[in-house]
Amino acid sequence: MRILQIIQKDQPRGAEIFASQLSRHLRDRGHQVRIVSLFRHHPIKSSDLNHVALLRPLILRFFDFKGWWLLSREIKHFKPDIVQANAGDTLKFAVFSRLFFFWRNVLVYRNANLMSNFAPSGIKNSFNSWLLRQTDYCISVSNLCAQDLLLRFNVPARKNTTIEIGIDERPIPILPEPIRTFISSDPVLVHIGSFVPEKNHAGLIRIFSSIHDKNPEVKLVLAGEGPLLFSIKNQVAETGLSDSILFAGIMEDPYPLLSAANVLLLPSLTEGIPAVILEAMYCACPVVAYRVGGIPDLIVQGETGYLVDQGNEQRMVDYAIQILDPAYQPQIEKIKKNASALVQDHYRNAQIAQRFEQTYTQLTSQTL
Repeated sequence: MRILQIIQKDQPRGAEIFASQLSRHLRDRGHQVRIVSLFRHHPIKSSDLNHVALLRPLILRFFDFKGWWLLSREIKHFKPDIVQANAGDTLKFAVFSRLFFFWRNVLVYRNANLMSNFAPSGIKNSFNSWLLRQTDYCISVSNLCAQDLLLRFNVPARKNTTIEIGIDERPIPILPEPIRTFISSDPVLVHIGSFVPEKNHAGLIRIFSSIHDKNPEVKLVLAGEGPLLFSIKNQVAETGLSDSILFAGIMEDPYPLLSAANVLLLPSLTEGIPAVILEAMYCACPVVAYRVGGIPDLIVQGETGYLVDQGNEQRMVDYAIQILDPAYQPQIEKIKKNASALVQDHYRNAQIAQRFEQTYTQLTSQTL
């Protein structure tokens, strides 16, 4: 089978990294896979995948006739059985390329989040409904996200399924020296994610400030970049926590940091199924997260982590302090063991790739 994966840009997190991991597993299963990235960005280092970068300016994403033509040219040259648009602006790009330049290959949209959270108005809702009608099939990252497409955007159940993300099993490298020096032997909390509104870094800093008041030795490492980075750095400076918080930038491999951490804090306002939770479970790092999106699919309260109702910052503080308390370590060790077993049984990319392969095979057989 020939499979073309469309991603927004070559970045080492989010929908893009899962598409790359999925592509490797599909390639290893004997399929021909090509990745097309749309927008200008720093490339992923040492990529061994068949990758084409269109390098289109993001500002033109609504009216990029040349970009749509370039994508159609790649599709007509590669002749894929499946074209998969992976989250975000890839759906708009693929649909308009298909309409204006007349390719008819099977188009799949991988829905990585609650789309309704990004289409609050009637116009946006109608536009996204129209985009989704132009696809042949939707694969959502969680049952809640699939239900969102059904109820909010009228995507019929016959065109809509759920396949979760997974993670790659691999050895865990040594933590880079600057971070080792920063955390020393102190307890460390981590957050890994782009500095965008939905990740709620402002709330995270308030939560950490309360934890720090009770345990002044605790440190926080923030990995990622994004448009809100500067304002969050200002917030940290204003709270007087600069010596206790490290901005680590983008980490292409989060496993060393998660393995060294005591707690992953995730006060996101919206999510699909965050890969960082699976990565934390794999690395034996307990998770405290808001109960949003597909996160409850992963976390069973007190069994594989801790869930907090969105906005209840004090409860997140309480759970983090509990995890750091030596008196609770037998319970925490049980959580780590359960979480690791969950990942091994259900969320390895080798398993996930087989499910994508089966779905692709069904779709192509229907078009013959």
